[in-house]
Amino acid sequence: IRRRNIASGTTTIHAPDGRDLGSFTLTEPGDATLLDDRRVFHGVTPVTPLDPSLAACRDVLVVTFRAL
Repeated sequence: IRRRNIASGTTTIHAPDGRDLGSFTLTEPGDATLLDDRRVFHGVTPVTPLDPSLAACRDVLVVTFRAL
């Protein structure tokens, strides 16, 4: 959704066998990614404040779809 005053927060994508498939950082409001959790693994690197004296956040919205 958005990020404020943070460094990192890089999304990493891996194949089930552990191969690195890529990485990217969502930087703009509204940036999105679609993943099939049945086919890939994913994670996000820790975020750290750019300026520790200010509030920092990385807001995300996760939506899961399942077949009935």
